[in-house]
Amino acid sequence: MHIGYEWLGSSPKLLIWQQLCQILYDKLKDAHEIDSFYFLALEKAAKKWSLMNPKRMAIELLISMLDHEGRLDKSNRCFYCQQNLLENVALAKGYAKVHENCIGASGFRHEHIAHLYENKSTIFLNDNEVDRIWALSLQGFAN
Repeated sequence: MHIGYEWLGSSPKLLIWQQLCQILYDKLKDAHEIDSFYFLALEKAAKKWSLMNPKRMAIELLISMLDHEGRLDKSNRCFYCQQNLLENVALAKGYAKVHENCIGASGFRHEHIAHLYENKSTIFLNDNEVDRIWALSLQGFAN
């Protein structure tokens, strides 16, 4: 018997779930052992998927995973030029923080990204910002 989730009948939510699974597959496919953290995080997300904007949930999950791996850069320096980040922060592949002019992309308020990284919460980001971060997430993560 298959016990599913109610959101499986929602094409938009299912599409984002499949995209998240593809990101995780690409990230973990060469791992010899996979920490239970990943399975528990996915299970927790699946249970909440219908209650929350799935892109927000996926971003928070990916941030948590990067933090668990010790790969979430919480420094206040641009990944490219190594200078201090001030007001706005753009994000590069893998959620690396950079200056807007270093990457040629519009950024986010520094305090909103700091809150995302520290609290694994997208609450201060508007839906447009979440869409931009999700689009960046679809580019994948370097291992």
